[in-house]
Amino acid sequence: LAGNALARAYAGVVQALLWVIGALLIALALHTRTRRIKVRNRELEHRIAERTVELEAANLKLTKMAVVDGVTGIANRHAMERALMRGWQRCSENSQPLAVVMVDVDHFKQFNDCHGHQAGDMQLRRVAAVLAAEVSGVDELAARYGGEEFVLILPGVDGEVAGLRAER
Repeated sequence: LAGNALARAYAGVVQALLWVIGALLIALALHTRTRRIKVRNRELEHRIAERTVELEAANLKLTKMAVVDGVTGIANRHAMERALMRGWQRCSENSQPLAVVMVDVDHFKQFNDCHGHQAGDMQLRRVAAVLAAEVSGVDELAARYGGEEFVLILPGVDGEVAGLRAER
């Protein structure tokens, strides 16, 4: 009887040890899996961060392309229209004048036909540089309207001053 009780006690201890070992193995497996998941998450977060930087750079490039004329490097018509609306709104709210100067390069088509499009583009860039140099302040804008037409938006500038600047 005593041997039987001892055998049952040993069996209970062995069974308890097996349960503890089983629980430890499960805990170890869970810990290992959790570590792998954390490592994988860090790798994914790193990839996401890299992609985010790439996307922000691409977005900046697209934004610039959307508002900058590809030939002249100054604002394009879309940017000019937005700036004109903003300028109109601000000037009307503040009871200030708003001048818009339109520049049309005379005989440009003949120049292009005679000297070629590359030379014409170079001349457009020169005109754009002269107009861009005339812009002062953050609200003023020089833009290519289309073809050989350019616009200066001059918020807060009256007609007389705008005429002098246009002549210059």
